[in-house]
Amino acid sequence: MSGNLITSIRVFTTMTILTGIIYPVSVWAIGQVTFKDNANGSLIRINDKVIGSKLIAQPFSQDKYFQPRPSAVNYGVTPDADYKKGNFVYTSGGSNLGPTNKKLIDGLNANIKALKAKNKTSEKIPLELITASASGIDPDLSLKSALWQVPRIAESRKVSEDKVREVIDKLTERPFLGFNGESRVNVLMMNLELDKLQ
Repeated sequence: MSGNLITSIRVFTTMTILTGIIYPVSVWAIGQVTFKDNANGSLIRINDKVIGSKLIAQPFSQDKYFQPRPSAVNYGVTPDADYKKGNFVYTSGGSNLGPTNKKLIDGLNANIKALKAKNKTSEKIPLELITASASGIDPDLSLKSALWQVPRIAESRKVSEDKVREVIDKLTERPFLGFNGESRVNVLMMNLELDKLQ
């Protein structure tokens, strides 16, 4: 009996050291050496202040900016009162509402109405700008969705549409290996580049 207990303690201690200390520290160290930016959240800093991450969408409501996909979780925004108390909201995820759910249909119609009010174009609204992503915090847009917003942004910034398209072209990420996925652009990076135009 005592032999089994000692063996169990040895196995428990060994596995705790291996999987609880050595493995996590090794993964952290490899991440810091090989993919430091990604491992630390791909944070974007301006004047030593973090303004966002390339990996997580954030809301942009002003007409002069590209707007990301709608978020079923409101981008996990923490209200100011909670933030001051140290209560942070970190959420992501879709709504899980079915296609016949009235709340989903009403939300889609509200998104369409808001997009039509802000974007004076006769082109069909890309579905991606009406529906939320599965994560609720998708940082990228398809080229079609970015290009659809060009007239509004150009008018708001008093620049030519070609200038705005140049920003999209400059920051377009092509499919991996030329065929895996689709071309996309990061909303935050485009908006930072737009601010440089002025």
